[in-house]
Amino acid sequence: MNEGLGSGADSMGYPKETECIGTSITSDPTTEADNRTVRESASPHLTTDPAPSAEYLNSLGWSHLQEFRDIGTLDDLEKAIVYFSRAVTSTPDGDPELSHWQTDLGIAFTARFQRYGELEDVEKSIAQTTRALASTPDDHPDLSRRLANLGTTYTDRYRCLGELADLEKAIECDSRALALTPDGHPDMSHRHAGLGASYGDRYQRLGELADLEKVIQSFSCALALTPDDHPDMSDRHASLGVSYTDRYRRLALVSRLDPSSQSLLIRLPPSKPASNAVV
Repeated sequence: MNEGLGSGADSMGYPKETECIGTSITSDPTTEADNRTVRESASPHLTTDPAPSAEYLNSLGWSHLQEFRDIGTLDDLEKAIVYFSRAVTSTPDGDPELSHWQTDLGIAFTARFQRYGELEDVEKSIAQTTRALASTPDDHPDLSRRLANLGTTYTDRYRCLGELADLEKAIECDSRALALTPDGHPDMSHRHAGLGASYGDRYQRLGELADLEKVIQSFSCALALTPDDHPDMSDRHASLGVSYTDRYRRLALVSRLDPSSQSLLIRLPPSKPASNAVV
């Protein structure tokens, strides 16, 4: 399973894994050599065919995006966005495939944001993924994944702008994505980890211990579902460890105060310098 470039840990909250899985290569991943073959064989057709199909354009976009993920060539990322955009614009409204192309374009914009940090790319990703979700039926197999992707982009925007509304939307998307994911699904651990990171951001912002308990619960579930050889295993151990440390520090500080001050400290966000008053 291919994961995008996740948001790193910083003072804004816990690291959030970025699924950003598209519709073209996840069920049948191609190797780097396969991607190069697709691209080299496709390019001549693009110059001679005045109207390549949207499916073909989207597949070509994925070959470039996968090349970017594997090697990090920025030119491939830009080409992926070009081809995904052409797939979207060449598909009429109402076409059942349009939501697929919009989802993939949103994924590419997220990848570019996570490389350059330009807010405009987050806005474009949210717009494309929101449009895709608007036409996604409730029983669509990709609904939970699209919700998870949208939750990630709302988290990205929250960490840029600090708007609490974006954080609440991220939690809503992550919660719905988790609820729609059946037990045993290979993405279940990602769903728990994503929701845990969102609750972690809200705990850092508002300081509610209830959110920290949800962080621990979510990260514990994610870790329990993670195979020993999973590439995210060490990060998930670390995230859970950080959340336990946060709880220990918060409760230890509370225990040092007199009862009349404890309720006030519990309500303060962890970023507040409340500990300065305790000698």
